Formats: sequence, C-alpha cells, structure tokens
Amino acid sequence: MKNFLVIFLSIVVVILALQLARQQPAAPTYASESAPESVVEVVTAVEPLPAGAPSQPTAVSTPKKQTPAPEITALARSLLDASVAGNFEAFKRVVASHGDAHMRRVMSEPSTAETFRRASAVIGPPCRDGYALDSLGSLVQTGHKVHLWRLRPKAGEDEFLVRLTMRGDRLAGFFFQ
Repeated sequence: MKNFLVIFLSIVVVILALQLARQQPAAPTYASESAPESVVEVVTAVEPLPAGAPSQPTAVSTPKKQTPAPEITALARSLLDASVAGNFEAFKRVVASHGDAHMRRVMSEPSTAETFRRASAVIGPPCRDGYALDSLGSLVQTGHKVHLWRLRPKAGEDEFLVRLTMRGDRLAGFFFQ
C-alpha cells in the first residue's frame, strides 16, 4: 500500500510539472546559440554587475512638455495675425522691433515681399475665421531656441506646423508649413 501511494504521488507530481511547463512560454532560442542543459547553466551564464552599478533598474525620466514664455507666444501670434491678414507692413514692424540683424536685413530685400504674399495666400484663407495655436514644445538647434506649434484653423482645413526661432532674445526665423 505504501509503494502504491508513493507511485501515485510521483505520477501526480510529474503530471503537475508537465502542466506547468506547458503554461510557461518557451524562451527564444537562436540558431547560433545552443540551449542550456539546465537551470544551473542559465544562472552561471549571467554576468555579475560591475562594481558601483545600481542593484535595481533606474527609471528614465522624460522631460516635461515645455511651454514657451507668454511673450514668445505673443510674438508668434503677431506674426501669424499679420500673415493671415496679408499685412506685410505689420509683419515688417514686428520683425523690426524683435528681429536680429539678419532677420531685419532679409525684410528689406525686394523678394521678401513676394515670398510673404505667397505664404499669406496659403495660410490666410483657412485661418481667416480664427485659429488655435497649440504648443508642441521647443528644442535647441545650433545655439538657437526653436519653438514649435500646431496651428489649427477653425475652418477645419489642414493643420500647419509653425516654427519660431530665437537667437537669445531676438527673432531669428519664422516659418510655417
């Protein structure tokens, strides 16, 4: 009777072990690697952490969304409003008061007025009834601070990406696409 009970319990243990093995996903194997023969091989294959390494994984922090200063957003809105209205003189006044030397020089070139008119023809009609400006954050490129916004016309047309570049506290570029 004792032998029967030992055999019966051994069979139950084997059945449970087989069921557990089926429930656990198999570890991936690669053609260039041979599968370990035992748990001991797996454990000994793991290299120890170098001295001074944290014993627990450290969390990677993601930067918080940066919102531009109110005066930067106001500057972008002034340039956009002039563009939507097709008012080159208003656009030039904003650049004259906030632009760096290069930006002010570009505004005096004859081709700039035509470029402004073409750009205004693209952005003006969908934004005439208003628009929303959503900050997408900012980044640094070649020493300039670049502020990005999503421009959503109320007319429900396509959205635009607005890019305002600052060099220090001076306007160095303004684009939308």
